[in-house]
Amino acid sequence: MMNWPNIIIPIVAVYGAILSTYNIIVQLKKAAFRVKVEISMGLTTSGFGVSGPTIFLSVANIGERAITLSSEGFVLPDNSHLVFPNPLTNVTFPYDLLPGKNCQIWVEARILARELQSHGFSGKINLIGFYGTQIGKDFKSKPYKFDISKWIKSL
Repeated sequence: MMNWPNIIIPIVAVYGAILSTYNIIVQLKKAAFRVKVEISMGLTTSGFGVSGPTIFLSVANIGERAITLSSEGFVLPDNSHLVFPNPLTNVTFPYDLLPGKNCQIWVEARILARELQSHGFSGKINLIGFYGTQIGKDFKSKPYKFDISKWIKSL
């Protein structure tokens, strides 16, 4: 004859362990910052017409915690940082990026190319966009191929 308590107790214990592990993972994900940073190219418009080709550095808070952004810019191939103290943007820094919200900065491609050239860069380089927080955490984009020579020629 089967002894039901000897079968059910281990099953309930394993189920409880799995459920506890799942709950811990969910809580850790809620506590973590989840941010997506992207670089893209586009145009801006104003009352004066359309801008030249523009590089956009966007950040989206896809997590459940607000994040205070305090810096932004690009990581260059030599690991130095190109930061914009007064960027063209749709927000004011420091900025509280709430869950489900985004913001961006932008710079015309030819102006960025000139700045990079003045720092000794030329040809095609990989730019990595970043946004920094007031607690020292940086969020970075995937590398973006930027052809300095192409945009210098357009000056």
